[in-house]
This record gives sequence, structure tokens and C-alpha cells, in this order.
Amino acid sequence: MLKKEQIDDVFDKIIEVYEEKHFKTGFHDLDFIRIPKKEGTLITIESRPIMGKTSLILSIIWKLMKENKKVLLFSTEETSENLIKRLASINGEIKYQKLIDFRLQADDWKKLSDTIGEMYNWDLRISDNMFNIKQIEREIYKHKPEAVFIDSLQGFDEEKNIDRTEQFERIMTRLKIIAKKMNIPIFITIHLTQNELDKREKDRPTDVLGRKASILLNKLGTIDKNADIVLYLHRDYYYPDSRKPTITVEKNFGRTNAEVYLQFDPAFGKFYTMLERPDLLENRKLSLKDKIFMALHDMLYDIEHRLDADKNS
Repeated sequence: MLKKEQIDDVFDKIIEVYEEKHFKTGFHDLDFIRIPKKEGTLITIESRPIMGKTSLILSIIWKLMKENKKVLLFSTEETSENLIKRLASINGEIKYQKLIDFRLQADDWKKLSDTIGEMYNWDLRISDNMFNIKQIEREIYKHKPEAVFIDSLQGFDEEKNIDRTEQFERIMTRLKIIAKKMNIPIFITIHLTQNELDKREKDRPTDVLGRKASILLNKLGTIDKNADIVLYLHRDYYYPDSRKPTITVEKNFGRTNAEVYLQFDPAFGKFYTMLERPDLLENRKLSLKDKIFMALHDMLYDIEHRLDADKNS
């Protein structure tokens, strides 16, 4: 009969080798995509606005801080002050609205005190005033982080005399070179318009069971083709039939594409694994504020879609 120690030793070695080769986001379901640790990887996180791209990268950063990783965060979307508040909300599980409205109660002040003490020890550098790839490149080479996060591609302010699509292609190409040189993962968020989403859905192939499969690589945009891994974020619970945030892995070094399910608590702007917050699996009743927000959200995208259609006609 095999001894328990022998079995444990074998599987401990397997786990050790895996962790040596792969970068871990802290989300076990997401880590199955196996991001190489020492090869340099460019990862895009894409969605329509308001789906939670920033919340997702902040949640990943929070988990990396728990592992004492060195991280750079570049934001072209929000101020460093606001991002620090959001990270404090995630770390201390303090309702974000209370932080920005200064409506903290006694228990919240205790949580805030504890979370500030923890955040002092984080090896995290946040920059909110760099909108040029050369500036970001210098910072990366200077600080030598273990991971880089950029939010978002559309916020870059590059050469004015060339097409925006060409600008984005050049930025993505440069980021991929930096990732390879530094042997680090670089995550960058990308906003998708409703027109782009409609085109993707139209191009999405159907399998033998009639289900929509993940998007074919040759159907991705020119920007996506520079990425090693393409993640598409969709929060279904903006709609009444489902509550699960879904990450579709649309490109992954030629490996099989798949879907990853997470949980999201809007009070903290924080993502969880399915097992970390099983209570979020249940459908929650939407407040009147939520319903109004969802209606306005969909109305704006319907207008955007019609404008895009008029331009292309």
C-alpha cells in the first residue's frame, strides 16, 4: 500500500513545478489559462464599458499584494486617489459608497485603520499621469515589477497625425516587446463599442449542438492579434436571467478556449472565485436604482449602435 507521505511528495513536486512556470492571478479558475511566468505575456481584458474591467484588475492586484508581489499600475481613466480608495474598499471590504461619501461608522473606521496598515506594506506603484507609451516603458524598466496593469488602451495620447487604430497597434506591439524583454505579464484593458460586440457575435461560429463557440482567432481585431491572451468580460447580472460574471478566454497561445465564472460584489467593487462567495450565486432582487441604471445603460448603447450603423451605411 502506498504511504500518504509518498503520494503527498509526488503531488507537492507537481504543484511546485507548476508554480515555478506559471504566473498566478490568485483566481484559481482563471489560472487554468496558464500564464507563463518567465516568457513575457501580453494579456487584454476587453468588454463594453461599465462591465468591471477596472474592478477585475484591482481585484487581481489585491490578490498579488497578498503574495508580496511587486506591481505597477498605470491608469489613464482614474486618479491615483480614487484607485487607492477602491483598493481600500476591496482590501477591507468597506462599502465604497461610504468611503466617497464620508459616511463611515465605528466598525468601518476599524476596518479602514487595519486596511491602511496593510496597504503601507504593499509594493505597488500607481501612476495616473502617464499617457504615452515611452513614459510607461521607462517606468517599467526603472522599477522592474513582477506584473504591470494598464487601464486603459483608449486613454493613450500618442501621435496626432496617424489613425487611432494604427496608434493602438503600435502601442500593443511595443507592450508585447516590453513584456518579452522583461519576462513579465502585462495586462491592459480595452473598451469595446456595441458595434464591435455585434460584429464579434455575428462572426462567432456555432458548434454541432447549436451553441455559440468562442470567437475564432482570425475574427479578432488587429489590436487583439498582438495579444498573447484575450479575455472578454461580461457581467450577465445586468440582465434579469443570470447573475454570474463571465470571462471568455478568446485567445490563449493556441490552447482550447473556455469560459471562467466569477462572483462580483458591487458594494466593494470586488471579484471573487465561485467558492469564496457562494452567497452571491443566488439571484438578488434589483433595486429601483439598479433597474433605472440598467435601462439607461442599455438605452445609451442602443443609441451608440444606431449611430455606428448610420456611419457605416
